[in-house]
Amino acid sequence: MKTKLEILPPEILSIIFSYLSWNEILESFWLLNTRFDSLICSLFSVNKTGIILNKPGISYQKFSSTLFPLICNSLSLCSAIKYIHFDGLNSISYDIIGQILFGKNNTKNINFPNLKSLNLTECSLSESLIETLSFLIQNQLNQLKLKFNEEAFALIEAQTKYCSGGLKSGKLMYRWQQFIHQIFSDDSQLISLELDISKSSYYIHKCLKSYSHPLSNATFYEFHSCSAMLRYLHIHIKHRYFLEDLILCVPNLEELSVQFQSSLTIFTEPESIIQMIKSPHEYWFNKVPKLKYFTLKSHVDDDAEFAYLKWLLNNVNHVIKLKLHLSNSGIWRADQTIWKSMIDADFIVKYFLPDEIMNLKYFEFYICSKCNTLSYDMEKTINSFKTNKFFVDHESTNVHCFYDENLSYQHIFSFGPNHFRHFHGLCNHSYGDDWPYIRQIYIDCHPSLYLFLERLDVYFPRPCSSVSDEDKVRAKLFARLISMPVQLKYLHVGQFEWLLYVILYASDDLRQNALTSVVYAEFCISSCNRGNNESIHIGKHLVPLLNTHMPNLQTLKLWRPDDFPWTSRTTYCLNQFLFVRPNFKTGHFYWSALMRWMKLLATSQSINEHVTTFEQDLYELVDKLKRFTFLEIHGKVSYEKVEAYRSMTQNHFSQCRTDIQTTRFRLWI
Repeated sequence: MKTKLEILPPEILSIIFSYLSWNEILESFWLLNTRFDSLICSLFSVNKTGIILNKPGISYQKFSSTLFPLICNSLSLCSAIKYIHFDGLNSISYDIIGQILFGKNNTKNINFPNLKSLNLTECSLSESLIETLSFLIQNQLNQLKLKFNEEAFALIEAQTKYCSGGLKSGKLMYRWQQFIHQIFSDDSQLISLELDISKSSYYIHKCLKSYSHPLSNATFYEFHSCSAMLRYLHIHIKHRYFLEDLILCVPNLEELSVQFQSSLTIFTEPESIIQMIKSPHEYWFNKVPKLKYFTLKSHVDDDAEFAYLKWLLNNVNHVIKLKLHLSNSGIWRADQTIWKSMIDADFIVKYFLPDEIMNLKYFEFYICSKCNTLSYDMEKTINSFKTNKFFVDHESTNVHCFYDENLSYQHIFSFGPNHFRHFHGLCNHSYGDDWPYIRQIYIDCHPSLYLFLERLDVYFPRPCSSVSDEDKVRAKLFARLISMPVQLKYLHVGQFEWLLYVILYASDDLRQNALTSVVYAEFCISSCNRGNNESIHIGKHLVPLLNTHMPNLQTLKLWRPDDFPWTSRTTYCLNQFLFVRPNFKTGHFYWSALMRWMKLLATSQSINEHVTTFEQDLYELVDKLKRFTFLEIHGKVSYEKVEAYRSMTQNHFSQCRTDIQTTRFRLWI
C-alpha cells in the first residue's frame, strides 16, 4: 500500500527535496521505489545539484562508509551526477578526490561518466591533486572552480626557496606551472573557469610567461597553443601580470571577470606603469574579439592606478556590458589627487569609461570613496546623471547615492541594492527597505564599541569573582550582541575569553538557548606555554563551555599562537623535568624561568607529554560533542612534533581523515 507521500506529484516532491541536502535525500528516499529513484536521478542531473561537501555536518565516517558506497553501487545514480563541490572549511574531502572519482585503485575509469562541473574551494595543493585535475580538464570537465587556501601556495614557495633560493622551481611549483599552462592551452576542454590565486606570490602570477624545470637550469617561455574552448573566465588575482599574459591565450573568450585582492598595480612603481601605458601595444580587440562582458573589482588608490585603469578600459572598449566595483583605501596620499575631485557623472565618464565607446549598451558601477563632508552635495551628484549625455543616451540615469556620515564614505551605484547578497556598512538611508536578497550584513559599529571589544582582555584579565560593576555592564552588552540573531549558526569571536566572560558574568542577559543552534564556531585561544599563569589554563574551559552551550556544534576552528593542545594537564615531574608549565611567580626572575621552560619544550620527553595531552584533548572534544565532525587548529609547531602528532592520530583516530602540517592541524571525524 502506497503512503500519502508516495502518491504526491513530482512537482510537489521536487519542492520538498529543495529543503533537503543531497545526503538527506539519499539517506531518506533512495531505493524507496523506482519512481523515487528516477526522480532523484533527474534531480542530480541538474547543474549545481550533486555531491556537495561545503557545509558543517557530514562526517568522514558517514561519507566513506554510507554515502559514497550507496552512490557507487548504483550505476544510474553515478551516471546522473554532473556536479561535485568539495570545500576545505568543514572537511578534508579534496584530499580524497582521486579515490572518490576513480576508486581505490585510482585507475582512469571515472566513477561519474557524466561529471561536467567540479568546484574545489579552500583546498590544499598536492601533486596527486594536480594530476587528477589535469586528467579531468582534458577528458571530462567543461566547468572548473578552484580556490586554494593560503597554505597551498606557502608550500609551493617554501619548496622553491629550498631548491635554489627562489630562482629555481621546486617540483610542486613546476607541476603547478605546467597545469596552469595546460588550462590555457588546447589540452583543456574547459568552457568555464573560476580561478582564485589571490593568496599566491609574484612568481606564481608570472608563471604564464615563463617557468623553469626543477632538475635543470632550462627556462621555458611563451605558449605552444591557446584555449579555444574557454568562453567564461573569472579570476581573483593579486598582480596584474597574470591578467595581461592570459589575454594571449583565450581568443574566444566571451565573458571576463577580474577581481584584484587589493589595488590594481600593487608592488609596481608608478613610473613603470606610466612607461608601460605609453609604450606601443596591440589592443585586446585583436586578442579577444568575442569578448562581450567585462567585470572589474578592485581598489584604485593613486593617480598611476587611475592611468592603468584607463589603459585597461580602453583595451576592452568593444564589450557590450561593463561592470565596475571600485573603491579607494581611504588613506589620503600626496600622489592621490584624482580622488579629491567631486565624484559625479562627469567624473565617472572621464575616469571609469573607455575613451572611445564602440558597442557598450549596459554599464553598471558601484563606487565607494572617502570624501570631504563639507563639500559633499548628494542632490547635486544625483542630478548630474540626469543631464549627462552618456547616461541619458544609455537610459541609465537612475543612479543611487548615499553618504556614510560615520566613516565619511560616498557610495554611488547604478544597479539597485537588490543585486547585493552581502552588504558592508549598515547606514541610515532610504534604500534599506528594498533589500529582499540580502543574506549577510556587516556592520561598521561606533568606534566606542570597537574600543570596548579591543579592551575586553584588559577589563577581564582572567576569570575571577572580583570584577567591577562597570566591567559587568560591558559583559552584558556583549551578551546582548550575541543574543540578537534569531538563529545563530556561525559564530566568530576574536578571543575565547570574551565568550567565557559573558557566560560567567552576564548569563542573565544572554538569551536562553542563544548558542544552541551554533554549528560552526571560531575562536582565538591563548597559549598553554606562554603568557601569565591564568591565561595558560583558559583552554580547560573550552570543551565544558561548548558541551553546555553549543551541543550541536559540528565544526570548530581554533587559532593558537604556538602548539595545538589547548589544555595544560596536571603538573608532575619526570627525571626532575616539568612537562606541563608550572605557575611562575612574577618578579625579577619571571622571564628567565620562562625562557628555561621554553627550552625544555624541545626535548623528546616534553614532545611525548604534549602528544598525550593533545590526544586527551581530542578524545574529550569528540566524546562530549556528539554531532561534531571537523576540527581545524592554526598554530606553529616543529617538524618533530608534526611526526609525533601524525603517529598519534594514525594509532588512535585511524578511522578519521587528518592533515597535519607545521602551521595547521585538521581532523575530519
